[in-house]
Amino acid sequence: MSVLLSLAFFSVEAVDVALAPPPLSYELKILSPANATYSPSRLNLNVSMTALVASNINRTMTYSLDSKEPVAVPLEIDYGDMPVIATLTGFTPLPELPEGSHSITVSIQTQVSGQSPLWDNGTALFLVDDGFPPIISLLSVENKTYSTTNMPLTYSINEQVVNASYSLDGRESGSLSGNSTLADLPESSHAITVYASDGVGNEVAETVYFTVSPLPVVSILVLVVFAIVGVILFVFFKKRSKLKSA
Repeated sequence: MSVLLSLAFFSVEAVDVALAPPPLSYELKILSPANATYSPSRLNLNVSMTALVASNINRTMTYSLDSKEPVAVPLEIDYGDMPVIATLTGFTPLPELPEGSHSITVSIQTQVSGQSPLWDNGTALFLVDDGFPPIISLLSVENKTYSTTNMPLTYSINEQVVNASYSLDGRESGSLSGNSTLADLPESSHAITVYASDGVGNEVAETVYFTVSPLPVVSILVLVVFAIVGVILFVFFKKRSKLKSA
């Protein structure tokens, strides 16, 4: 039960952790992403750790993004000038991330001769922010006059948001999780405002002014009368034309 060192080649053939050898590993460093703010472009995970290497030491690296399932990371070993102590590096692209706060935890498992594994862990907190608020497009409401008192509220937002709501005529009306309907609108001028904020607090508000002016009952009755008179005249002239031809 010994640490076998080949001094001529500075290589470790085997270690026995029961003899309390030098530390098997040193500080695990997450070089990227660090505790910083990044644009939404694709990020890469870059990890470095100095460690003792030997023929009976096996290591694996994984990362967990936002507490999701671990993903394997390929490990590379740079022996440098001292093969006893090597630099372990892990590099892999990360999936596309939405705006907001994120955490990444890197774990390196070290196992010596099949014994219980030892773990080195590191965590970094970072932010993804494009620096711009969301863009809201109101699709169903325009700056014009409508004859109906029930208006569909259809909208689109160009990015993922954590909160969306609307206000009608300055009164808070509620949150939005999709398209809605403005029901029983009184005859008047109105203002509809849709609000949205993304995962880092960039906020936007889009307002459209419109008027509700239903046709009065008298106008409807006049239209009905004209329609009836038109039908009667059509039938009358059609019969008259048949009589003349006979």
